[in-house]
Order: sequence, then structure tokens, then C-alpha cells
Amino acid sequence: MGSSVPGSSIPGGYSLYGHLGEYFVLGALTALAVGGKRSTAVAIALLLCALYAASDEFHQAFVPMRVPDPLDWLADVTGATVGAISLALWAARRPPRVGDDRQ
Repeated sequence: MGSSVPGSSIPGGYSLYGHLGEYFVLGALTALAVGGKRSTAVAIALLLCALYAASDEFHQAFVPMRVPDPLDWLADVTGATVGAISLALWAARRPPRVGDDRQ
């Protein structure tokens, strides 16, 4: 992630789509890694991603020409939410495998 890049060195400046896209992938992969019941995996993934996004914004307070921004955090959490839920919906649509007890 580019959170440690000084503000003047960010190519193209701020990108809402960058936040959404990075955290979409993070949310989906975190839900996949958590495993277990789909609803529980999504909830845990969202909690972990929200905490990570908050720590990332806090970290930016110490990077030259960067500031923590609650709207960035909201974009990150939105991307993670869409990613985790998309993975859960995709998993719900695929045919069950033998021994698959996720719901």
C-alpha cells in the first residue's frame, strides 16, 4: 500500500478507486482466510479490515505531507465490505462440495 509514500510523491494524487479496489481484494481474501461459516467469516473480515484501515490512517500522521482522513477509512471499509460480501455471495452460488458445511 502507498500509505508510507510522502504526499508529494503520490503518482496521480488521491484515488477513491484505489482505496476501494485495494480493500475489496483485502476484504475478500481476509474472509477467505478466516473460513468457517460465511456470515461469521464476513463479520470477522470486516472487523480486521476496519482495524487495519484505522491503523493505516494513524500511520499516515507520521508520513511527510500526509494526514489521516476519516473519508479514506470509510472508503477502505466500504471496499472491504463489498469484497467480503461478494466472496460470500459467490461461495453461496457454487455447488456444495462433499463435507462442505459452510452456510
